Amino acid sequence: MSSATTVFIVIGVVLALAATIVAWIMIVPENKRPKLNKFFQYLHDLFNFKSLWLEKILKFLYIFETFTCVIVGFVLLFNFSSYSGIYGRSHVRWNGWIGLLLMIFGPIINRIIYEFLMMIVLLVKNSMDINDKLNAQPGSRYQEKLAEAQRREEEAAARRAAKEAERAACAQQQYMQQQYAQQQQLQQQQLAQQQYEQYGQQYEQQRYDQQYPQQNMQQNPQPEAPEANQDNNG
Repeated sequence: MSSATTVFIVIGVVLALAATIVAWIMIVPENKRPKLNKFFQYLHDLFNFKSLWLEKILKFLYIFETFTCVIVGFVLLFNFSSYSGIYGRSHVRWNGWIGLLLMIFGPIINRIIYEFLMMIVLLVKNSMDINDKLNAQPGSRYQEKLAEAQRREEEAAARRAAKEAERAACAQQQYMQQQYAQQQQLQQQQLAQQQYEQYGQQYEQQRYDQQYPQQNMQQNPQPEAPEANQDNNG
């Protein structure tokens, strides 16, 4: 066996093991069956041996062997053979008795053998039917296990939903915090821009006052003191 063949065999075994694990978790459990489609329900019944193929195979073989005994025996009824006698004369011998025995006893023996095999199969099948009926009754151990499995699955789904809701709430809170931080930053930027513009205007006004003081005095004359006005009037 070459190394490449060995590698492919190992890859196939690993993939088969992975498929087996997936089927064991997702298909084989009884509480998974109602949620499966028709194809996977068939696989579920196949993997859980809900139906016995051996019964159908035994029926097919019984019918085939019965017809074989009858038809072959009927054909052998026309079987003749010739042989030489004591004086050299040729004689014809009828061998149809073999076919006659096959037609009579072949189906009987075949029936007895397959009845014995079918007794075992039907015993197992009836036990499975009784078990299914007992499990279908309310309050049975199987129903309790099924209800327990469904309860666990519902609890797990509720925990997953709670975690999803918690993550969504955290994400919403983080989003709101980011929005609030962006608004605060924007307000601070606007306030800083307004202060910068105000300081710039004041600075420009101061420079203008320093460069043109006389013009500024004419444009903004200072009011005279009240006492000086009273002296002039007196």
